[in-house]
Amino acid sequence: MTVSNPTNDPNSSTKTTVPRPGSKVRFYRQCRLWHGYLSAFAFATLLFFAATGVLLNHPKWYAATEPRRPPIKLTLTSSQLQALHDADAPAQMLTQMVSERTRLYGEYKSGESAIDQIFVRLRGARGASDIRANLREGSVVVVSERATTLGLLNALHRGEQAGMTWRTLIDVAGGILIVLALLGYAILFSMSARLKTSLIVTGLSVLGTMMLIVTAVR
Repeated sequence: MTVSNPTNDPNSSTKTTVPRPGSKVRFYRQCRLWHGYLSAFAFATLLFFAATGVLLNHPKWYAATEPRRPPIKLTLTSSQLQALHDADAPAQMLTQMVSERTRLYGEYKSGESAIDQIFVRLRGARGASDIRANLREGSVVVVSERATTLGLLNALHRGEQAGMTWRTLIDVAGGILIVLALLGYAILFSMSARLKTSLIVTGLSVLGTMMLIVTAVR
């Protein structure tokens, strides 16, 4: 005698239903998904800021700039001298004139004019340049320092002289890392067996950091 299995009968009306995961399970699953994608996206950023952070903490390991190059001497034409005398912003104009004839490092930071003298300071992640012009003699002296590769990377880490575009990138990267950390911490709450230990470790980490700030930072 053959016993038919109703689950194998295509005409059977019995259907096996798979329960849908609860909202908490879906939330933790989504956190893992986002955490994985953001970790892959932020991989290079994490390595960059971690490595340059260590280098910044040990400035004696490397030279930030190359040896200072000999000053570059230029001569201004009569038309350039007249344009500088008539300009409302002679320091910026001088910077433009000099940049067309020699390599300058850094962005315009400040400029001063005094009688027949113009002084310009350029500062940036790739290096620095100082320009001094004597309008009476028509002479210009340019002193430049070029950053080494490690010096450039550390300047990018600080972001102070790296330009608005790079500073915006640092803000975006910082926001991504904050979200990444929060997602990773949210995932801990899905591990009920290890949650208590994780909370204790977190508390010790926060307490230890506060104690270091109070006792070790001068």
